[in-house]
Amino acid sequence: MHIAGLHAGETRKVPSWWRWDMFITVKTPHTEFRLEGAGIPQEFIETIKKTFGAGNVNLEDDDSLNVDDWDACKEFKKSITAGGNLRFYRKMHKLTQVQLAERIGSDKMMVSKMERNVIPISRKNALKFASLFKAGVQNFIL
Repeated sequence: MHIAGLHAGETRKVPSWWRWDMFITVKTPHTEFRLEGAGIPQEFIETIKKTFGAGNVNLEDDDSLNVDDWDACKEFKKSITAGGNLRFYRKMHKLTQVQLAERIGSDKMMVSKMERNVIPISRKNALKFASLFKAGVQNFIL
């Protein structure tokens, strides 16, 4: 493979302490590259931009990577609910809705409504769930 100014097998001398990691995302067609190493050639990055179109390429180095900014992470966070977390912990502890209701002094219908986010989880119940599941109360109050 030939990248402008850099031939196959050619290496560049860089200080041993210099390490650069980069994540490159191409929107269309969806493609991801993770580059690791000492001295990623600028020519390589320019070739990616030229091939896919500069406006279609997102570059992030490790200093700027913030997964909260990724579209996939944003979509995932929208799907996280207090009720969904309650269902997750209940199932992880192999409890039925009836068993969980008995442990918190409630009924199956209330547990079902909380899991479906029909009614919010009260602070009192969130504390009970946190204690029962040995989890942070913030998992049940979003």
